[in-house]
Amino acid sequence: MNGKTILVVEDCEEIRNIVARLLAMSGYEVQQADSVARAVTSLETSRPAAILTDVLLPDGTADDIISHAGKYGEPIPVIAMSGFHRRGMTSLAGTVAYVEKPFKANDLIQAVTAACGGISG
Repeated sequence: MNGKTILVVEDCEEIRNIVARLLAMSGYEVQQADSVARAVTSLETSRPAAILTDVLLPDGTADDIISHAGKYGEPIPVIAMSGFHRRGMTSLAGTVAYVEKPFKANDLIQAVTAACGGISG
């Protein structure tokens, strides 16, 4: 493990846990949040290598995560994921990748690896 931490922001606990396990099995450290508010609190105290976030959250959207990702230093790469088809998304500006749910484990890991500069956990 090389210390790369990924912040996973997903309101569905089952999906969040699956994503966290996949990332951990690929060598990443994982922080979890189930809302924009909890993600922002996490960002105030730590700097993940990337953020993997659901597009629609109970208290906001991926756009809110993106706006906070750059407030505490260098911008953090953000990967958006959603069960909605990308064409239906109004704005994903600021994301480095988009993963459509349901996703293949390999697609998710490839997106995270690319966001981390091509280096896996």
